[in-house]
Amino acid sequence: MPNIGALLQKARSARGLELEEVAEATRIHIRHLAALESECFDELPGDAYARSFLREYATYLELDPELFLEELDSRLEKSEPGPLMFIPQRRSTRPRLVLLLVAACALVVALIAWNAGRGNQSQKLAAAHNTRPAKSALHAARVPTSRAAEQAQLVVVASRGACWLSVHAGSESGPALYEGTLQQTRTLRFAHRRLWIRLGAPWNLEARLNGRPVRLPSSPGPVNVVVTKAGVRAV
Repeated sequence: MPNIGALLQKARSARGLELEEVAEATRIHIRHLAALESECFDELPGDAYARSFLREYATYLELDPELFLEELDSRLEKSEPGPLMFIPQRRSTRPRLVLLLVAACALVVALIAWNAGRGNQSQKLAAAHNTRPAKSALHAARVPTSRAAEQAQLVVVASRGACWLSVHAGSESGPALYEGTLQQTRTLRFAHRRLWIRLGAPWNLEARLNGRPVRLPSSPGPVNVVVTKAGVRAV
């Protein structure tokens, strides 16, 4: 396959489609579609998103996505940099000894200050305890945490690979809480009554909602979901 971008552009033009129409149908941002057609793969969020966007674009144009993915993988492998080689250098032990002595002195000073502050804080707490009515303390302990109970406590882990996310509070037009690529093994946590999330590679994620595992919608490409306390659903 000589040119990924040229084939995509030719197939799109043959169907009389503009990039705006494709972006609206596939929910892929127009700048990402333009990057695929110009083969500027470094402008995409990452290799996983380049493969996901290319698969969805080719499928929409009724082309064989596997041929495009094989060509993309061969190009990405060629562009990967070789391993860096580090040559260790001998260092003098004297500067390290000086740093250790300085750190030890700082630790001693910090411990002295902490103990002094702890004594003052204990005195303040004792005075507050003696003057505070027992009824007020009991009332404070019984205040319900209804707001926290109504929130969706969501934890996502990129356990199988990187995944690009766009997270908004309430809806797609709500305040943005996060947008970027979650690298493999990294974790994100969100707490809100309703979350709208765009997932670039949902198959790479594991999720827990209010402490329980939840299954994300299976999709060969990006997917939008809404998360509430009741669960996760595709939209």
